[in-house]
This record gives sequence, C-alpha cells and structure tokens, in this order.
Amino acid sequence: MTATSFLLVLLAALIHATRNLLAKKAGGGAAFVFLGVVAMVAIYLPVMLVWWWQTPSLIVDITAMQWLFMAMSAIVHVAYSLSLQRGYQTADYGVVYPIARGAGPFLSSVAAILFLGEAVTVASALGVVGSLWR
Repeated sequence: MTATSFLLVLLAALIHATRNLLAKKAGGGAAFVFLGVVAMVAIYLPVMLVWWWQTPSLIVDITAMQWLFMAMSAIVHVAYSLSLQRGYQTADYGVVYPIARGAGPFLSSVAAILFLGEAVTVASALGVVGSLWR
C-alpha cells in the first residue's frame, strides 16, 4: 500500500468516526439522517454532474434492474442510518459504534456465502470472526 493510499484510508476512518460521534452528540433521529443525505447530495452532485457531462452515454446504459438495485441500496442505507440513530439515542457510543461497525462485514460475508456461493477459506473465516471483535 502506498503512503497516499494509507493516508486516504486514515482520513476516511477519521471522517467516519467523527460523523458517528457527531450523530451521537446531536441526539439525531430522522432529522439528522435527512441533513446527512442533503449534505451528501450537495457534495456528490457536482462530481456526478461533471462525470455525466464527460460520459453521458453511461447514464443511458443503466438498466432498469440497476436502477432498482440502486434504489434498494438507498433504502437499506436510510434504514441503517435510522437504526444507528436509534441506537445512539438509547445506548452508549462505546457500545453502539463497535457493534454497528462489526455487523456490516459480518452480515455481508454471511450473505455472500449463503446467496452468492462464496468459498470460505481460513483467512476469510478469520476476517469475518475478527470483524466481530473490534
């Protein structure tokens, strides 16, 4: 891994943890989730517009099934965010944050094994188990 990649990973981790700490301190709820979505749109919309301007055919090539999966992904992310906010309102940050961070890798790995036929190796099993002990 290059130094730039490493620094970007550290920056992403810092931003992610800071966002979650702010969510806990804000007392959040649906209003915090809505403001987060508005902020993401404000950040990503200019990038997407430039990308679309440079390669307009890519938007046309998106199939109905792909749009469906994007919509389903958005619904899952909103449900996750609302659940996380509820957790922050009812429990300590030191309890909710590690569970939330470990649940994603664990559940996606289980789904990949069950529904996509992913092979389980010793290394992947250790990674999944390790994601539960943060």
